[in-house]
Amino acid sequence: MNNDKTTVIERIKLLQTDHFKDYTNLHTSNSNDWHQVCLTSKNATQDYLHLYTDYHLAYLRSSGYAADLSVVFYANSVAVAIWPLTLYKERESLCMTSNYKLQSHCQAIIPPLIVDHTSIKQTKKILQQCLSFLRATHTINELSPICCQIQPSQDITWHRLLSPHIEKIHYHQQLYLTLTKPINELVKDFRKSYRSLINQGLKLWNVELLHTLSDHELEEIRQFHIKIAGKETRSLETWRLQQNIINAQKCFVIRLTDKTNGQLVGAAFFNVINRYASYSLGVYERSLFASPIGHVVQIEAIKHMIELEVTNYYLGERHQPYEYPKPTEKQSSIGFFKEGFSNAVEISAKVTIS
Repeated sequence: MNNDKTTVIERIKLLQTDHFKDYTNLHTSNSNDWHQVCLTSKNATQDYLHLYTDYHLAYLRSSGYAADLSVVFYANSVAVAIWPLTLYKERESLCMTSNYKLQSHCQAIIPPLIVDHTSIKQTKKILQQCLSFLRATHTINELSPICCQIQPSQDITWHRLLSPHIEKIHYHQQLYLTLTKPINELVKDFRKSYRSLINQGLKLWNVELLHTLSDHELEEIRQFHIKIAGKETRSLETWRLQQNIINAQKCFVIRLTDKTNGQLVGAAFFNVINRYASYSLGVYERSLFASPIGHVVQIEAIKHMIELEVTNYYLGERHQPYEYPKPTEKQSSIGFFKEGFSNAVEISAKVTIS
């Protein structure tokens, strides 16, 4: 198995050497270069933060083998683009027929992030190198077919380059809230029933905003998560790494407690980078499922995003029943809930390339 891993990694790295010019791998480069690209690109999301690389690697390693193959591209010795890449394989005990997968963290491969004001010529040069590399990985029999995730409205050049090589494509709806109006105006965009539910919830719960997370606060939320899930679904290491992200000011937490007894009833994590925010995870008391816990979490998070001058909040996927793969009932229910807070929809595509 170890020889198998080494062989696959070495072959991928050889392909990177063959197809990329002026590049280094993330863990052999200065992480400040990676961070600087994030700061100077309007398309940066939490998926491009190098802190998330360590978090996702730890998460994936709890269920299999994972290695970081992320790339930093340079022009005249200046970092101009980054590309999160992860090699992953489930434990054979979990999936006997599993092949290795080349992906971005825990999802399909996302486009390279290129700094703003990069010339069209330089942008195409980088993207063509990336596509050439992906197509060359088909020579590695141990790899599953390459799957990429794109948003055509934002990734137009990448989409055009991929299009001639697409074998399969599946579209999905991504929910956003554009934060360009005052909160009293934004609330009018919410599903009508949510307004009274928010007011009801604010009478029931104490709200706490956390910019940092102490070891005690982390352990309280972790134990609450284990209680609600009925088992430990994540390693302590992943919680520690998420704590690091919060304490680095790239994430904040909304925590709700019952006004009558002080018991924790819900907590949610929200990522923030530049003027972009996204919903990361939430855990809520199931015995209070009929009560408006999630509604209060969302409104309080949105208020804080406005204070941070965030302009675009990504809530998550809608999960329509006609999509492939067909979503679970739980996924559809969560998507319906989030839809009530959105005022914009973007179409994303997951494509398999030849």
